[in-house]
Amino acid sequence: MSEMGSVAIARVLGWKLTDDKSHVMIGFTLGPHDSDFAIALSHQVLVNTIINMVGALDAFQESNITPAARFSIDATWNEIEPVGTNQFVVSFRTKGGGILRFMMDRPMTEGLSERLRAVLGDLSS
Repeated sequence: MSEMGSVAIARVLGWKLTDDKSHVMIGFTLGPHDSDFAIALSHQVLVNTIINMVGALDAFQESNITPAARFSIDATWNEIEPVGTNQFVVSFRTKGGGILRFMMDRPMTEGLSERLRAVLGDLSS
């Protein structure tokens, strides 16, 4: 990827479903020129883009970022559903709409449950 050209993005304008409902357009503003452009992504490309963007957060050391500025998403709802005997889907609805889902095996789900109980127990003391 080092041979690819790139542009600096100043801000994200938002998203919109295309008229044929086959792609999502995400609008951006370029750096100092304030020119807007959009990219159109199919569902699978959007999913891969999100996974790569979350992975790219590793490039920035969280220890150098204040807790308030670290990547976090406000959730307004959650659900845990079994998928088979040893898999679970943990879903969170975001304030802006959309749902983030995480597949977890039984040991990870049980560990999450234990940590939540420990933290919530500490908060109620």
